[in-house]
Amino acid sequence: MGAAQLVIVCVPSADGVPVAPCSTFNGQALQPTVIEQPALTASTVARIEDAAKPFDYQEAAGFWALSIAPVLGLYLAGLAVGSIIKTVGDA
Repeated sequence: MGAAQLVIVCVPSADGVPVAPCSTFNGQALQPTVIEQPALTASTVARIEDAAKPFDYQEAAGFWALSIAPVLGLYLAGLAVGSIIKTVGDA
């Protein structure tokens, strides 16, 4: 990673008194706090952008078919075995 950056974030106030510039949010008093955030490098940004690629419906359909086919196959096999056992039991 690169150099760190200092970032101001608003956190809940311990004493219930809002401190500028945070004020209140949904009735909860906030106060500013400084945190150290690592700066993003070009390689990190590229990795994040690659992970945020558009949703691939064809790939999702393949995963769905791969997961539902064994479940459906086991259900139908169980149905067939149950039907055979019922037929033999009724005879």
